[in-house]
Amino acid sequence: MNTTAVDIGARISRLRHAKGWTQLDLANRAGLDTSFVSRIERGERKNLKLDTLDKIVKALAVSYATLMDENADQFEGSLTVQKFIALKPEARDAISRLIELLSESKAQG
Repeated sequence: MNTTAVDIGARISRLRHAKGWTQLDLANRAGLDTSFVSRIERGERKNLKLDTLDKIVKALAVSYATLMDENADQFEGSLTVQKFIALKPEARDAISRLIELLSESKAQG
């Protein structure tokens, strides 16, 4: 799964629209600035902090799997995803950075 900032932003937008929310609604529920939410949805914000993703996931009441992969329904109950979500934010951040580095390494050859 190669998830880009544009993919995540588009998924956030779709999930928000599915709830009938405006960007202001999501921003208020997640404790974020409306312009920041707009930049995320347009894919202009790369390397989002896990704290930010936590706020968005909780506000939208979805799992990380749903946010990261459009085909997440089949993985929703995945033990691996559940273990990842249960980790401390620092550990999730470290794992996310490692995955990003591995993805970049794979893309370079």
